[in-house]
Amino acid sequence: MPVLERLRVPSVPVPSSAAVQAAPLVAGPELHLRPAVLTSLSRPSSADLYEWLFSGALAHPSGGVAGWRERRTGRLSDEYPEISGYFLSAAVVADATDSAAAIRAADWLCARIEANASASRRVDGSAIYNFDQGIIAAGLIKYGVRADNARAVEAGIRAASRLRDQVNDLGHLPTLDPSAGAPHGRPATWSTVGRLHLAKTVQCLLLAAEVGVAGMREAAGRIIDDLSGTFSLSSDGLRNETGQVNLHATCYALEGFWIWDAANRTTGLHEILHAALGELVSYRLPSGGFPRLAVSTASREQSDVHSQVIRLAALLGRASSVQPSIERLRQVASSAQSGWSVPYEPQSPEVHENAWVTMFAAQALALVDGPPDLEWWELI
Repeated sequence: MPVLERLRVPSVPVPSSAAVQAAPLVAGPELHLRPAVLTSLSRPSSADLYEWLFSGALAHPSGGVAGWRERRTGRLSDEYPEISGYFLSAAVVADATDSAAAIRAADWLCARIEANASASRRVDGSAIYNFDQGIIAAGLIKYGVRADNARAVEAGIRAASRLRDQVNDLGHLPTLDPSAGAPHGRPATWSTVGRLHLAKTVQCLLLAAEVGVAGMREAAGRIIDDLSGTFSLSSDGLRNETGQVNLHATCYALEGFWIWDAANRTTGLHEILHAALGELVSYRLPSGGFPRLAVSTASREQSDVHSQVIRLAALLGRASSVQPSIERLRQVASSAQSGWSVPYEPQSPEVHENAWVTMFAAQALALVDGPPDLEWWELI
């Protein structure tokens, strides 16, 4: 079945742990409960996390999605266009494209693109991070195809086309769109001058190719050829302002390599992926969580890295190598008024219920609780 046809049809979601606990041991076929899920699902499940995400807890009046919510006060961060793009990708995976939060997030992103308002973050002035544009474009195209929303597909194509055109003009994808200027007061770090994390943007280009836009697949191939040849966990392109390697950025690069291999049904990058996963796992903390930085000294857990490593391990058939981390991920999640959320830093005194962390964690738990199967376009 062609990609677009598969994208239009929702997959059977992993049920919530509450639903499984309430289900009879012998369930009717209409429930679509997999036996492995019935016997092994723990709380929270991916569905518990998706319930919180699409409850509206992160929605601004504008429709934009916040990056995080302060648990104690309920205060939301600014709207994040990038996170709103991730949100639409998660809505497709969770079959929540008809939720009010997803519909409004799509409308907000479409309106921004139509108004040429592509700046990534308020604090960075007019700067446009190409990584963010790739996440936005992928989310809009996926959402638009699933929801039969031509406006969203067109907006996603428009964002993806900016990336393709930069690759064609420069021979590579730069970190920042050169037409928009640099962010104010930001140090040189992986997100402002590094490029390896941009491998993940190939997802939006491949999606645009699937809907028939010329030159997208070729641009994606050039990005992968450029970045895979220079990747290592000691690369300067992954370092923060103090010279330490950021594991979150590392995971983004590896996710892009996985997308490329999965989309092309090849294993050309598997050696890189498996070697890097082994190195990532070596940084696991005694708690089972993972730190932000590749350092041997004591470090706080950071739940986006934690979730990303679990997800990557499951995709590579190595979930057993992160079993303590799976258990720890469930431990740091907490129940909310509706569903469950995952904090950015579990050891922080101020608990930030984090949007992208919870999305990554939901997908990671779905892969370890059910069949570890994922199509390249489904990766959030």
